[in-house]
Formats: sequence, structure tokens, C-alpha cells
Amino acid sequence: MWFSKVAGVSFCCLLSCFANAAIALVTGQITANSNASSSVVLTLPNNPTNGNLVVVGVTPGTATLTVSDGNSNSYTLTPHSVCNQGGSAGISAIAYFQNVSNGSKTITATSTGSSSVQAWAAEFSGAATSGVLETDICATAANNGGSSVLTTPSITTANNGDLLWGAVSVTNTVDSVRSPWTLVSAIESGNASEYYIQPSAGAQTVGYNLSGDQAYASIEAAFKASGAAPPPGVSWRTLIGVGK
Repeated sequence: MWFSKVAGVSFCCLLSCFANAAIALVTGQITANSNASSSVVLTLPNNPTNGNLVVVGVTPGTATLTVSDGNSNSYTLTPHSVCNQGGSAGISAIAYFQNVSNGSKTITATSTGSSSVQAWAAEFSGAATSGVLETDICATAANNGGSSVLTTPSITTANNGDLLWGAVSVTNTVDSVRSPWTLVSAIESGNASEYYIQPSAGAQTVGYNLSGDQAYASIEAAFKASGAAPPPGVSWRTLIGVGK
């Protein structure tokens, strides 16, 4: 096998430097909590690393929602947050802090006028540091058509390696999440949040096993992995030694 060199750096090294990074859960940096009040506090084991992504799922009692951390950083709500069923199922939402800078391990979700809030949080490395949100989608219904398996909504991604995150508020309870999803820490007051790192772009439904047919407010978001291009003035043809 051969490789070219640019300024003394091997092509193989350059490929690794400019390849898309894979999103990964930061070991141990995952938590959940609930509180019978208008706010809930989440505490990660450690402050998140600068440049990483923190995602928060929330099932608030009201549609007036803010998420911030202990260093006064405001989290961004996805466009379809809050996802409001308008009935017994309540509300679900997703917030995120991209390209973390001076982040705090303490995160507070506040739902003004609410009597109960549930939240889940996790930190991920390898996410895009700008424009990280690819898309999100909300689905609500007064029942699940007689089924105890919830697979609504479905999101369609355009980028390989996206982090998918779901949050759901239901009338009764979520029993578990379905493959290929992973439960975020724990089921809180019957509601849940889940994540999945999708290897290849395409459609992906949420996946929850419910305690029976019930109303729901279900939201799903896709976050992009980081990627890079060759530095200005250097083309891939130059890197591999083909032409100029």
C-alpha cells in the first residue's frame, strides 16, 4: 500500500484527521430525575467536556419550558418542542447544548405553573459543533389504536451516524424501550427518553412498549456527527497525489 505526503504528513494520517467523527455516549455521563414541582434538577457525574453535545429530554406539565445549567448556559429547544397532546398524555420536549463551553454538570428544567416535571440528560462526543440539529418531529394522539407498542413518530435522516433522541409522555406508563433504542437511565413517573446512534441515514421510528393502549405526546430529534473537509487550498486530489 502506498500513500502520498503533504507537508510531511502522511495521506493515511490526513484521512483520519478529516474523516467524520463517530458520535458516542461519554461513559457515565447519563442521568434522569423527576420532581413533583415546577422544576427538576439533573446532575451529571462530571461537568461536560468543552466541544461536546448534551441532550435533555423533558416531559413538563406545562408548555412554558426553559432548560439551563449551573453556569447560566441556556439550552436550545428543538423546533417541535413543546410537543403537546393537549389532553391526558401531556407534553414532551427535547433541548440541547451544542459545542459545550464552560458547561455545568447541574441542569435545571423549569416548567412554569407545572406540578410535575421529568427529565433525562446525556453527554455525547463526536457531534457537530455547529448546526448540530438535523431535524425533529412530534406526534400526538388520544390513543395508540389499540396497541401497546408505540412506534410514532418516524424521522428520516440524511446523514450517516446521526444521534437520534426520543422523549415521550403517556397517560399511564412506558414499560420499556424497543430495540435498537437504549433507555436514558430510567423510566420516570411513567414517562421515558431514549437514544440511538443510527449507522446509516434513513427512516427510524421511536420504540416504546406501553402498559396498554394510551394517549401519548412523542417527540424525536436527529443530531449530526461532526465532519471536516481538507484545509483551505488543499484538495483531495492533492492529498492523494493525483494532479494538482
